[in-house]
Amino acid sequence: MKELTVEGSLIHWGHAFLQERVTPGSSVVDATLGNGHDALFLAGLVGAGGRLFGFDIQTAAIGKSRQRLEDGGISAASYQLFCCGHERMLDQIGERFLGKIQAVMFNLGYLPGADKQVITHGDSSLMAMDQALRLLGSGGVLSVMCYPGHSGGDTEAAQVLSWVLEREASFVECCCIRRAKASKRSPFLLLIVMP
Repeated sequence: MKELTVEGSLIHWGHAFLQERVTPGSSVVDATLGNGHDALFLAGLVGAGGRLFGFDIQTAAIGKSRQRLEDGGISAASYQLFCCGHERMLDQIGERFLGKIQAVMFNLGYLPGADKQVITHGDSSLMAMDQALRLLGSGGVLSVMCYPGHSGGDTEAAQVLSWVLEREASFVECCCIRRAKASKRSPFLLLIVMP
């Protein structure tokens, strides 16, 4: 796996990577809606002719994301938000999208400003990532932001890294991005491109 050390926001680096690869009219997934920032970004990339699917287990995240999309001028006809775990991604999106999704984003951890005890977990995240690989088409991008600095985040981050390393040979591109002077508990971003 290629390792990069960068200055600035990891989110910015991830968005720039996706911006080069996601085309208008395509379908994308925000696997962890949170406050809806990534959903709005993705919806902007695919435009009115595209499709956004979003997932979160918290109704507050669904509401905040829907409001952010509405405030951003995104038509409700161009997205579907599901209040369920991302490990149900394939069930909700449907098999007709197998190999047709252009990007899947995960921003693991907890909902900022909410209960920090409600977190993503490695087991369900890995199930969702397996499904994401089935949904992604050729050249599709899997973006995973990991946060090892919170309780439970270290275990999940280690599981995600192990999952990526086991599959690395099957990816066209696989990169781990960390900020300069990052510690073991600092966030890192994984960017994967499908063959």
